[in-house]
Amino acid sequence: MREKSLLKTSWNKEKSEIELLIRKMKFQDPRKTFLEYSKDKLKEVFLRNYFRFSEKEQNFWKIVLDISEKELTKYKSNFKTRKFLKIQPYPL
Repeated sequence: MREKSLLKTSWNKEKSEIELLIRKMKFQDPRKTFLEYSKDKLKEVFLRNYFRFSEKEQNFWKIVLDISEKELTKYKSNFKTRKFLKIQPYPL
């Protein structure tokens, strides 16, 4: 059942469960998302991908998932210290 509902958000043939879950959190009815996933799983995905949500979505999920400002600050600071991208100069 979970695979079928995830495929509904795979409009570009994306297969990553995390990516599809983020899309569900952004675009699907939250009640359905809560029925399919545990609160801990949603919280982990939200905190690791906080920057991908709009301000309105961020506020909603912070309240629904009981995320404190202290916890959020911790994740934000960890994100800032990680180096995901190596910026290359644009070739001329």
